[in-house]
Amino acid sequence: MFKGLREQWKQLEDCIIRPPRATYTDDELVGGTSGNFAVGVYPGVREDVELRNGRGQLLKCSYYRPTGRSVPQDLPCVVYCHCNSGSRCDANEVVGLLIPSGIAVMALDFSGSGRSDGEYVSLGVREVDDVGCVVAYLREKKRTSHVAMWGRSMGAVVCLLYGERDPSVAGIVLDSPFSNLVTLMEELATGHQGLRIPKIAIKSLIGFLRRSIKKRANFDIHHSDPLAAAQSSFIPALFGHGKDDDFIDFHHSEALYKAYAGDKNLISFEGGHNCVRPSFFHTSVCIFLANVLGPFAQRSPERSGSHGGHGSPLASPGLASGAAQGVDSLAASLEGSPFQQMQGLQGHPISPNSLQYTDEMLLQEALALSLMESTR
Repeated sequence: MFKGLREQWKQLEDCIIRPPRATYTDDELVGGTSGNFAVGVYPGVREDVELRNGRGQLLKCSYYRPTGRSVPQDLPCVVYCHCNSGSRCDANEVVGLLIPSGIAVMALDFSGSGRSDGEYVSLGVREVDDVGCVVAYLREKKRTSHVAMWGRSMGAVVCLLYGERDPSVAGIVLDSPFSNLVTLMEELATGHQGLRIPKIAIKSLIGFLRRSIKKRANFDIHHSDPLAAAQSSFIPALFGHGKDDDFIDFHHSEALYKAYAGDKNLISFEGGHNCVRPSFFHTSVCIFLANVLGPFAQRSPERSGSHGGHGSPLASPGLASGAAQGVDSLAASLEGSPFQQMQGLQGHPISPNSLQYTDEMLLQEALALSLMESTR
């Protein structure tokens, strides 16, 4: 009996601080070993960067940007934050969505994840410092005009926690965050992932788990409290969550949305925690990011193969100037990118989720956005 309980306990503890660690090769990153890639007709390049966080740990990062003669150095940039068992490879699809709009993407392996240093993840407690290191690099090296963030699961929690610290962030996209780590742990212990710890024992067991994690991984689970951060965060936020999520229940995003102090929107969709995100969610994200980045995202990258191979600037997204213009510009900026296969120039195909956008979806989202603006 006690041996079985210890095994269940170790399973729960590992679920929190040591999930399976993502492994990958350079070929699995957009651009492969050369770093060069194209999203449809839009060329880009990946630059791999190594940074040290405040604890002296090495962070493996990748900076993706469009290329061309007239592309500025200080592009708007979205920092992508992966889930607790993810890596910077999780940003591949985001690169396909944003590069055609002239928005750079910075992806990192958090400490304890992927190829970065560190043994454990901390569900946002220490990862928020890793993001601070990345944002500081982008600003100090003048690699960005403005920063937005996009995170999934644990990564969404990191975005929330960092957003409270740095109100200069333009906006945050929060895909399936949890509202409180202790609450999530109680739910995991009483029914999720095959664990069946009796409810009557939960309070004392969570207290013991708190002490054992602090001893093993050196952080306090009570410090991962995005619900508290939401109450004092004012950055524009777009929440998204699957209605059938059986790992982080939908009520977590509902609670965060209700508590969030800034401009906000919540999008629900069919599917679970790891399901393919629907096209209308990605459409909403693209419109949201173009809106919050505003004048910083007014340049679109050059198409390859035009004017002697250098291309020419395209019309800016201009989403904030009206619903009709926003629909047309967004459709133009997305055309040929997520709909088509991303192709690394070395010949390594990268196929993000197939997205089917319709004029009706684009118009609905643009009108909703205009309505939100008019009621502020």
